[in-house]
Order: sequence, then structure tokens, then C-alpha cells
Amino acid sequence: MKVGIPRGLLFYHYYPMWRVFLEEIGAEVITSPPTAKEILDLGTENSQDDVCLPVKIFFGHTLYLADKKVDYLFIPRIVAVEKEAYTCPKFLGLPDVIRSTLSDIPPVIDATVNVKKKDKSPLKAALEIGRKFGVPLNKIRSAYESSCQALWEYRRLMLKGLTPDEAIDVLFSGKKVEKKESGDIKIGVVGHPYNVYDRFSTLDMLGKLKNMGAEVITGEMIRQEDIEHHAEFLPKRLFWSYERDIVGSAFYLIHTKKVDGIINVVSFECGPDSLITELIQSEARRQGNFPIMVITLDEHTGEAGLLTRLEAFVDMLRMRKR
Repeated sequence: MKVGIPRGLLFYHYYPMWRVFLEEIGAEVITSPPTAKEILDLGTENSQDDVCLPVKIFFGHTLYLADKKVDYLFIPRIVAVEKEAYTCPKFLGLPDVIRSTLSDIPPVIDATVNVKKKDKSPLKAALEIGRKFGVPLNKIRSAYESSCQALWEYRRLMLKGLTPDEAIDVLFSGKKVEKKESGDIKIGVVGHPYNVYDRFSTLDMLGKLKNMGAEVITGEMIRQEDIEHHAEFLPKRLFWSYERDIVGSAFYLIHTKKVDGIINVVSFECGPDSLITELIQSEARRQGNFPIMVITLDEHTGEAGLLTRLEAFVDMLRMRKR
């Protein structure tokens, strides 16, 4: 049984957990490669014009895997990961959108995770998937426990300063954790992981900053307790979990002055991104015009323009430190 996992959207949140679980119940996991022009073109040509760039990219990865003749596509429906909030609407209907838009694709494993309901917990979703393939109950439970351990280890590695791709390499390829290089300036990069870490759609923004001598701190490198604490500065709790984490990360970096400036990466045509960008910029102004730059991604983002903006931002931060 070959199960394909598209390298997009919540891949950067949960991939080690999903892979370990599926492999332990006997599946061969096929993961699409890093985003490239061919994958983006596939997604753009087969999705609606008005969906955001990350969804177009996800479509491309899904079609790539369908062409590899996998038996199933793994696209769970992540509705709520905490009691007080929901995920972005695109995650609620993602399996349905994929099925209704793309034809001739393998069956979709779309188990629902909604912690607001007892029968939709992550464990229940795991049991549903395992039973679907006739796996004994004790084996499903064992696979689920191993997957939770893998997720915990994945997050622990990112807290050490590794990007998701680096952490995945350490977990599954046996690479050693390399010491994080420091820079003369520190820049916080906040945004959805599917935006921040996709090297193709960001034109390798993190690599460019590193080459400029900047040390980068992302939201995944901040403890969840700190994110939660600083998100409490909002007058009202945000309705979306992942967006609240982004705001909490940005507020933490602004309040503690752990970095010299922040780059906020957003998607063109993303409603939640538009809202939280205003919240983050407002807090930056309130805290003495803390330096912040917004990078908006779409399929037409040009490398020369991005490089010029990054160089100008880095130069400005260096001048402020003198």
C-alpha cells in the first residue's frame, strides 16, 4: 500500500507524525519533492484563480503524487487543534476541494481531527485510518504513540534552531544536528510554515538572509509557552489557531527585542494573513516603530525585487545598530 503525502500546507507542521504512523501500520510513504516550477505550474493550471498561492502549490504536489500511481493520498481534515479556536477554513474543506476539482486521482484518506468533539480526536482519527486497512488495534495504538513521540522530537529539534527540512533530515536520514551559525544582526521571520519554508515560492529567502550575514529566528524556534503568553496581549483571542501562533511569535520577538527586525511573510489573497499583518504592524508601531517588513508572495514574485528589498532591510538594520 503506497500512501502519498503532498509537501504543502500542514506538511511542515505534522509530516514526521504522519509518516511514522503510516509506516508503522504497514504503508509505504511517498512524499512529493520540494516545490519546483513544474509543480507550481501543475497547481496553477488546475486550481481556481482566486485561491491563495499555498493552495495552488498543494494542488501541484497532489497531482505530482497522483502521477506516481500511489494507492492513496493522505489529506486529513484538520478542523480544530485546540478547544478555543478553529483552523483556517481552507483546511476544513481541503479533501473535498481536492476531490471535486481534480479528476482521476487516487482515493483520499481524509480522517477528521477536531478536538472539540470526543469522537474526532487525533487518536480517533488514527484508529479510523488503521481500521480502514485492517490493522489490529494494539498495532494502531503503538503506531500512534510512536507518531506522537516523533512529533515531539521534531518540535524539539526546531527549538534548537533547525528548519523543518533540517529537522526531518535529522529524524529520518540520521544527520547530526549542526551548530547554528550566528550573524551580526538577527532577523525574525514569521508567517505560516508553508510560506516561510517553501524555498521555491520564497525564492530561498532564508538562504539569502543567511548569505547576507543575518541570523534568522522563525516562529518554530520559539517555545509554545512564550508564544501563548505574548498572544495574550491581544485584546481578544483570535479565531484561528495557526494565525494566533504567528501573532504570538511576532509579539514575543517585538516585546523581548530578541531580534533587530522582523520579516512577515504572507500570501496574496489570504484573508487571515491580511488581518494578522495589521495586528503585528500595529504592535510594532506601538513598541517604538520596531522595524518590520512585509513580504507578500504570489506566483509572480520576482527574484530581483525580493533581493533588493531584503538587502535594503538588512542594511537599514545594520545602520540602526551603529
